[in-house]
Amino acid sequence: FWVVLENETDMMGTKVNALQTIGYDPVKKKYVATWIDSMFNHKWEYSGTLDAAGKKLTFEAEGPNFMAEGKTAKFRDNYAFKSPDHIEATSSMQGEDGKWVPFMTAQIKRKK
Repeated sequence: FWVVLENETDMMGTKVNALQTIGYDPVKKKYVATWIDSMFNHKWEYSGTLDAAGKKLTFEAEGPNFMAEGKTAKFRDNYAFKSPDHIEATSSMQGEDGKWVPFMTAQIKRKK
């Protein structure tokens, strides 16, 4: 069972299209996700967990470091379930000092 998110946005004057899938892997006992978009040639593959209250889904992945060409970094996406129709998503990258630096926040609304 999968959730599919189609996203179209404007990033500094450039139209960006993205497709994300989110599901649950019963063998790994983790949530899994993928992300592809029209800005990067990288296919993101995430794994994550849901908090005990069922209100926050956290994914982690490794991918191209935006700040250092040719290097990779760890990334974390947090999905806070505000209501059945509203999710707040925050993406962060782990710096060389180990600290997580947020670089994007989005409000996701269910299309009715």
